[in-house]
Amino acid sequence: MSYFEIGMAIAIGLVFGYLIISTIYFIFYYQINDFCSKTKRKFKNRSMPKEEPTVCDKLGNIKIFPKHYEIIQAKKRVFDREKHNIYTLIEFIFPAPQVTHNKFYNDVTRLSKAFEKQYNSLHLYFRAYPKEDEISREVITKGIDNLTDFNDKLEDLIKELSQLVVCNKPTDNLMEDMEEEINSVKNYENVI
Repeated sequence: MSYFEIGMAIAIGLVFGYLIISTIYFIFYYQINDFCSKTKRKFKNRSMPKEEPTVCDKLGNIKIFPKHYEIIQAKKRVFDREKHNIYTLIEFIFPAPQVTHNKFYNDVTRLSKAFEKQYNSLHLYFRAYPKEDEISREVITKGIDNLTDFNDKLEDLIKELSQLVVCNKPTDNLMEDMEEEINSVKNYENVI
């Protein structure tokens, strides 16, 4: 047998092997898809059990200190909005490769983690100790005070960073230069 005949035999064997494997694959593929679609149709009409609500959903139904709970939720919304604003300011004032960018970014991230920890612990407290008594009032009030402190610190940092956005350099020279350019253009037009 020559090399050509051996090569042809191997090529023909590979083609037949590929065809056999492809046929088997498609047969099983369509059978599995058909089975899955039938199964989906069977279970589609059945009522699935309701998903377990998240901790936040459950907390909305707890009847202790509802005003305090709303305050906590409002502080969370404010913090999230301010955090987004401060990240935008950091990106604008200190572009990414600067060391100052990393320092501010990391500090805000640490503050955010501390806020989230306090926020989550208050949520857990609402669930673990759902009684209206003096202890609960103290714990919840202290937690709200902590969240307020976090918000205040973030707001102070935003105020300080916002001052860096405004250009403090006098623009008188720039305006005079622009006026000279405008006059030179007018003079050029008169010459033409």
